[in-house]
Amino acid sequence: MGMFVHEKDVIDMGGSTLKITSLFYASLGVIYVTRGVLNGVGDAFFSFINGIVEIAGRVGLPFLLLHFTAAGVWSIWITAGITWMPAGVSCVLRYISWKRKKTAQTAKTVSAATE
Repeated sequence: MGMFVHEKDVIDMGGSTLKITSLFYASLGVIYVTRGVLNGVGDAFFSFINGIVEIAGRVGLPFLLLHFTAAGVWSIWITAGITWMPAGVSCVLRYISWKRKKTAQTAKTVSAATE
């Protein structure tokens, strides 16, 4: 943080936000990987909708946290992690669903070919 600003308060706040968001970076990685895979297999619409829902959560949820908790300005950074987790889980569930469907189709094709 000290490369960009020299005010101690700003550096402390930046360090704290990095600590908060770093707890959730695994979820963000899951989002990037699974959305990329889903885009690659032709399910771009789900990735699009998932991204829109994530953005809506990142815009709306801070207001709820701000008004109903004592999180204050930290609501913004907490919201990032909170929205990454369900977005990542829904991507993984969508991938699992696609994989099962694809496996079933492959089994049908193999079965039909062996008859």
